[in-house]
Amino acid sequence: MKLLFIISNDFGELSDACYFTKGYNFDVSLLLPPRLFAVNQGNIPSKAYLYKTVQDILDIVDRQQPELIFLFSGYLYAINQILSLEAVRDLLENLKHRHCQVVTSDPFLGILADLNDATFSKDFPFQQPFLQHFSKVFTLLQKLPHLYTTPVTSTQKVKQIAFFNPNVEIPPHELSTYADQLTRVLPVNLDQKRWLFVLSSEDYVTQINLHGEAKFHATLKNKLEETVESGCQPIILTSKKCIDAIRDLKSQGSAIYLSFCPYPVFMQILLEAEYLFLWNVFSNCLLSRIGNQKPVFFFHPGHLSQAIPRLHKLGMKYSYSEANLSYLDIFKPLQSLELAEQVPVQEQAFARSQRRFRESPTPDQVVRQLLSP
Repeated sequence: MKLLFIISNDFGELSDACYFTKGYNFDVSLLLPPRLFAVNQGNIPSKAYLYKTVQDILDIVDRQQPELIFLFSGYLYAINQILSLEAVRDLLENLKHRHCQVVTSDPFLGILADLNDATFSKDFPFQQPFLQHFSKVFTLLQKLPHLYTTPVTSTQKVKQIAFFNPNVEIPPHELSTYADQLTRVLPVNLDQKRWLFVLSSEDYVTQINLHGEAKFHATLKNKLEETVESGCQPIILTSKKCIDAIRDLKSQGSAIYLSFCPYPVFMQILLEAEYLFLWNVFSNCLLSRIGNQKPVFFFHPGHLSQAIPRLHKLGMKYSYSEANLSYLDIFKPLQSLELAEQVPVQEQAFARSQRRFRESPTPDQVVRQLLSP
């Protein structure tokens, strides 16, 4: 089965594509924009190709003749400044002319089918431009099946399909090898456990706007230093700008700073770490962490929750079954004992999420469904 994924600039969409295909005998090709291709070429199990234009995509389509084409995500190409809206329209028309079966992922859980003045927060500075933009994008994508990582029933205006990949669960004996494997590419200290902090560029800007640059940088430095004081090795994955502002080799010991890394390395870091700390409750990191019963802690709901209130409400319903997530106080020191005491409570909330995820068909079942007459 030939599957072609056209990935936007969003690392989460690459993660979702790899999540969909993991463990299945699909013939997979990934089309990556320059930013993702530079880091991931030769580092992912699927064939990877660079694309910059619609013609680049069509050349691969014509050569490979895929049975299914996945836009991951069609909603993001223009906002990521990869393809213009006109180019997206041109791509869809050309794929239709070639009788291609096309599906799109939808990071917005279907809410773009019912856009209105309340969709984006009034405090969101791009409220009106985003309303106009995504209204046009939805018009282009409305007739395509929409794919989700959790069961979604938010609208009847599009065909909504969810999936769950049971191969997200890694056997303990394989997980136990990740630390040794990481020593080949990172200065991992095998005598310490790792605490991983993942802060996207968007959430970094959100935190700067909330707390001010100096205060947030100082607080983030404290988190890394508190990790060291707890006898653990901090790893932070964030923007280069943030790293430049917080890097302190003297007080943060063996801290590892990453602005980007190949997907397989990221997954090993993600699953090997004792604790994961996030500023986004809908991060793509969560699928693998929850699937492997690994603790996650949140400092903030995230930029999407703040900008799109209805998305937060539906995300809590669909992804967390209305669980009451707790948030760490970013200004309170991290302490091993207190974190360990929170893990059992957290596991109960995430267990409901896992049960809900499992309600969805597997990727091979979804492929058969999409290709059925």
